[in-house]
This record gives sequence, structure tokens and C-alpha cells, in this order.
Amino acid sequence: MALPTFDIDTPMAYHVAQHNILQRLDAGDDAGTVREEWRQAIERIIDNHLAGNDALSFVTAPALGPVD
Repeated sequence: MALPTFDIDTPMAYHVAQHNILQRLDAGDDAGTVREEWRQAIERIIDNHLAGNDALSFVTAPALGPVD
């Protein structure tokens, strides 16, 4: 089932991604792994959009705490 198109809050999306990346690095995750997982997430989002799908591409990230 396709989800409706929505307005993207780019500053908030950037903040959430940055927060997750920094939390993971501070928790001791390997920088290369963090980088590759986010690169793959971005590729899935782009590929999903280019395929003409009107749906979100959900990604899994470790739960490390609330976003400030």
C-alpha cells in the first residue's frame, strides 16, 4: 500500500541522521560501518523514488536514545 506524498522537513531529517550517526560513533561503532549503513539507506530511498514508488523507505537504526 502506497503512503501519501508528504512535505519533507529537510532540516529535521538532517538533524535526526546526524544525531544517530554521532551517537553511534560515540557508542563505539565502527566509523566505516556507520558510514556504509547510512550510504545504503540513502541508496534505498533514492532507488525507491526513482522506481516511481510513492512510499517511504524505512530504515532500521539502533535505538540509542531520544533525539535532542
